[in-house]
Amino acid sequence: MINLWKVRGLSVHGKVPIIKAFLLSKMIYPSSVLTTPPEIIKEFNTLVFHFLWNGKDKVTRGSTYAPYDCGGINMVDYENMVKALRLSWLKRIIDDSCSGFWRLYLNLLSSKGRLFVITLLINISNIFSIMNCYYGGQNYVN
Repeated sequence: MINLWKVRGLSVHGKVPIIKAFLLSKMIYPSSVLTTPPEIIKEFNTLVFHFLWNGKDKVTRGSTYAPYDCGGINMVDYENMVKALRLSWLKRIIDDSCSGFWRLYLNLLSSKGRLFVITLLINISNIFSIMNCYYGGQNYVN
């Protein structure tokens, strides 16, 4: 799919919506339900940034994630997106008011089972970097 868009001669600002709409969207669902290995994240980022800059990176990747008013190009950080998707499962596991399949599944798990599943989904040290990036303000670099 990237090769179809390479020949169009888009600007950097024109490539970011293409990356978000066509490339990132294909990765979000599998990453939300399956563990995404670091090698896949690295390969995806390499592919995306090679497409974005037509070769080597022209600026640091961290600065591309910043919003327009902070000098960035409002690019999505795929690694932090994967972490955020894992965190979204945390609420489903902890919430006692859920219904349907989750109610049955959680009733089968003891409190130790819930803790085990939670530790599989996320790494506690990554929570702070995600919160800092998305809620903390100006630090957009990991």
